[in-house]
Amino acid sequence: MAGQQRRLVREHNERAWSVWTAEALRRSKKLPPLRRLQARLPREQRKRQSWQDMKAVAKLLTQAFGGQIIAKQDAS
Repeated sequence: MAGQQRRLVREHNERAWSVWTAEALRRSKKLPPLRRLQARLPREQRKRQSWQDMKAVAKLLTQAFGGQIIAKQDAS
């Protein structure tokens, strides 16, 4: 129940912020650039994941769900 209550409060606050912002923008003479209103992730969080990192995560997920990791065999 506590989690549900937190979700409802968060959703209410999001709606209240949206209405407040819409009204404030309606009253302003000049709109700010949209980029200033949008949230952005810090640069270090936007880096692309390497294939090595993806492979490591896939192995961890496979193990977490009880799967087996089979080593690749040489073609010699």
